[in-house]
Amino acid sequence: MKDNIYKKKQKTIKAFAFNEKIATVFSDMLNRSIPGYKTFNDLLANFNIFIQHNTNIYDLGCSLGASIFSITRNNNKKIKKIIAVDNSQEMLQKMKNNAQAKKLNIKYCHADIKDIKINNASIVMLNFVLQFIKTTDKNKILKNIYQGLKKDGVLIIAEKINYKNKMQQELLCKLHYEFKKNHGHYSATEIQQKEIALQQILYAETQKKLKKRLKKAGFKTSTTWFQGLNFIAIVAFG
Repeated sequence: MKDNIYKKKQKTIKAFAFNEKIATVFSDMLNRSIPGYKTFNDLLANFNIFIQHNTNIYDLGCSLGASIFSITRNNNKKIKKIIAVDNSQEMLQKMKNNAQAKKLNIKYCHADIKDIKINNASIVMLNFVLQFIKTTDKNKILKNIYQGLKKDGVLIIAEKINYKNKMQQELLCKLHYEFKKNHGHYSATEIQQKEIALQQILYAETQKKLKKRLKKAGFKTSTTWFQGLNFIAIVAFG
């Protein structure tokens, strides 16, 4: 379904919420808002090389399940369990509907990712989620993930990032605006109103800060493997 949520001018713009209205149009919204989103998911499928036999895969903040469906696309290894976590019941229900035709052993958890204990994991995915977590909780979440990874396990994390350099920040914001206008076919009103809604819940940081957090959590190394304007994807090795 097409995203028209911010098409009409709103008197009061509330904080962005992952409710039923958003869940219904979320796939369209992501494809029209995140540069290279389809390419990101196509590349993500190649990370199935890190799936280990009889281990768990976690998707923290799974939304509609795109990351899970990508990484299991060409997999032939026995996965013990796929744990799909989201604090939006509406998102989880949509994901269940999407997963019906797929033969995947998925455990659905309606919970805050801060409350999930990671164990026996070969892959943990945290895609476009940490940016919505308050800075005081980010380190705790990353540490919990690191401690629950198997040997040679990985964390795949995708984020919207900021730039410390003012000129870089302004440039990337302008280019992202043009992307949403030209590729997403959003109007100026839609872009502005959605931005106001998102800024009320967004805690984006620089790439350098994110990699520092990963190192502090215990990850040996981290590599940026994808970038679309001000959105990046990193793989961190436990």
